[in-house]
Amino acid sequence: MNDAEYRDDLNTVGWGLALLLGLVVLWLVVLVEPAVAATPPPPAWPVTAGVRAAEPITATVTLTGAVTLTTGYVTVTVPAGAVQTTTTLTLTTGFPAHGPTPPQTVWGGVAFELTADTDPTLTFGQPVTATVHLLDTGYAWMLRRWDGAAWLDAACAPRGESPEDYLVVPVCAGGEFVVAAAPARRWLPLVLRGAGAR
Repeated sequence: MNDAEYRDDLNTVGWGLALLLGLVVLWLVVLVEPAVAATPPPPAWPVTAGVRAAEPITATVTLTGAVTLTTGYVTVTVPAGAVQTTTTLTLTTGFPAHGPTPPQTVWGGVAFELTADTDPTLTFGQPVTATVHLLDTGYAWMLRRWDGAAWLDAACAPRGESPEDYLVVPVCAGGEFVVAAAPARRWLPLVLRGAGAR
């Protein structure tokens, strides 16, 4: 190998090392940066209010009978003793008819209405269990009920432990319901780089 060939080989190795070093620096700058990420944007409050997502489900409930109504992501279980007279309940999923949840509240993408033929906002004698399959588990979700002026916590009795991906809430009255939560920031781990980083 003469001197010219030797210099050519050294140049090739040098360019290869420079390229490799450049890729490492790019990786450090692009992928290993200190990062703080906000919570992904929540689902937008639906523009078209009161639109049904599915056909309503109805069931007749008696004083001594128990029924379960299921549609979409929502199941409502009505125990015996929840009504005082024979009543037809209707469960409708879709967009809520009333205004958005309070400011700084994230909508969970699920809303439903539970009404009775005798009284749209019937108060039950025994708590009725509403079970909602959650679309996102990244928030501390609550079931809220429209009281005529605002969306309030729908739970009327202590809540038990809910299975993962579900919200199980005892409710004592019919009406409009939404799944909502206060937004929370999510933080990615901080990655330090550079000499002497600890």
